[in-house]
Amino acid sequence: MKWPWYKRSIPKNPEDRVAREKYLDLFKEKILKNCPIDQLTFVVLDTETSGLDISKDTILSVAAVKITNGEIIIHDRLECYIKDGSYSPDQSIEVHGITRNQIKEGYVLKQAIRQLIDFIGNAIIVGHHIAFDVKMIDKYVQKQMGCHLKNRTLDTSSLNHRLENNIHEPVKPISLDRLAVNYGVPLGKRHTAAADTFITATIFLKMLNRLKKRGVDNYTELCR
Repeated sequence: MKWPWYKRSIPKNPEDRVAREKYLDLFKEKILKNCPIDQLTFVVLDTETSGLDISKDTILSVAAVKITNGEIIIHDRLECYIKDGSYSPDQSIEVHGITRNQIKEGYVLKQAIRQLIDFIGNAIIVGHHIAFDVKMIDKYVQKQMGCHLKNRTLDTSSLNHRLENNIHEPVKPISLDRLAVNYGVPLGKRHTAAADTFITATIFLKMLNRLKKRGVDNYTELCR
């Protein structure tokens, strides 16, 4: 997807140029097709946004956590609130759980994007209805770094559809709350990016275990 105000170019900001080159270098070597699932690195992420219009709305917070060797790495996580003077959380605090102080004291968006890209690296991005989050992040990566996100993505909604043996039928949307109930994952505090990432990561690991029992044990089979 190309945005009307975006033109591919090398970033003028030195920090963005370094971040771009560092990020793109990670993809010079492709993941081996038969790489075992347990040797893959996943980053489960979630964003909270001011709305659902990718062209107009903005990111309010982003959270991510890594999964390596089949385990959620609790100490290896990222959570950023984004400064946005034009947005008031009063009307949607019950949905996002974001306060005015968190937005006021948050990161400048450019700083948050650099931190996020550095954290993600070349990992496989996982999320629930992840296409929206990736498109929102990619909008800013394009504008700031002059490149697209190159990471492979996995959607827990699609994986659930696959596990339910409905691969020949259209994917039916399922909420994260319903998926958590189906997989026996406690919901706890919901609708913050950080909470949603841990819930999604836990569900994803349970999905991987079910897939392995069906003989899905490498990169190619997982991402088919």
